[in-house]
Amino acid sequence: MRLVLKICFTFLLTVTLSNCSLEKVNVNNEDYILIQQNGNHYNNGFHHGELLRKEIKSNLATWKENMKTELSLSTEEMIDLVYTKTNFISTIKTHCPELIEEVKGIAKGAGVDEKLLMCYNLGEEIYNYKNKPIESCSNFGIELKDERILFYNQDLPLFLHGNNKPVILKHENYLVFTLPGLVALSGISRYNAVSCNSLPMLKMNTRGLPLPFAIRKLLTLKSDKTIDTFFSETPLAIPQNVIIASENRLIGFEISKNETCKYEPENGMIYHTNFPLINTDYNYSDYSFPSCQRFNMLDSITSINKITKEVIQTIFSSEPISNSETYLRFIVSFKNSETPNISFINPKKSDKINIIKL
Repeated sequence: MRLVLKICFTFLLTVTLSNCSLEKVNVNNEDYILIQQNGNHYNNGFHHGELLRKEIKSNLATWKENMKTELSLSTEEMIDLVYTKTNFISTIKTHCPELIEEVKGIAKGAGVDEKLLMCYNLGEEIYNYKNKPIESCSNFGIELKDERILFYNQDLPLFLHGNNKPVILKHENYLVFTLPGLVALSGISRYNAVSCNSLPMLKMNTRGLPLPFAIRKLLTLKSDKTIDTFFSETPLAIPQNVIIASENRLIGFEISKNETCKYEPENGMIYHTNFPLINTDYNYSDYSFPSCQRFNMLDSITSINKITKEVIQTIFSSEPISNSETYLRFIVSFKNSETPNISFINPKKSDKINIIKL
């Protein structure tokens, strides 16, 4: 009898441990890693850090070396910049303190320094502070019949790519696209999709909310009105273009320290790269819009006689829109009150379309 009970207990323990593992990682394929986020923010972060410990440590080492080489910043100087020379941390605590806990969890799970990991999450903010522009993202939204579609190529400097696959953090009502160790790069919820393009020629705000944390906040908002209120009331740390798709609309924002400019589609289309179109809060008095091959290519779409989803998809997988820095691509469609249709592509591997469900 005791032997039978022991065997049963061992079996149940094995099944329980196996199920715990499955709850943490649902998918680890050639194109992405998907991690379920079912707990509180600290535990979610801990699972993220623990599962991707090797990748996070590798990314941090490469990133630290790049910051030293390109910006002449040591780890101690970065921490001093983030924690004493700006108000980034206090602003995060004001708007989304739960994400401070998530960063703590990631650091603990990965076995890395918490303040260093926070600096890593604020890498783009540090680059803007040192006036070193990065990124070359592209986004395009279009209204077709009763459908609103957003295409997004998220480009990152090559030193951030590593040998990693993009990470998808799967929450109950939203997906976060990110790197190992980061709380967000972009994302899609049941209510909206968030795509961002850096605008480093505009003025930054050292008292504003850092971008990864703003993205996570936006993904929890459930109406167009709350999104508009967020942008009117919440300063962002670094200047950005943000195009958002929802069931009811496509909308764009150009945000800098002193200006928040809202713009809408023209002829059912809205698109952007990394240069301000309407915001004039420039860092430089002599700034003028440069020639941008990516923007010109997006602009050419408007002259196509019959625009289809497939046509735009082809353009987003072609140079210069798709380039060596393109880290991930998503296509999301909002139609009536249906759950959004999400296609995810890892262009570093191929143009294979992965259907991701919320």
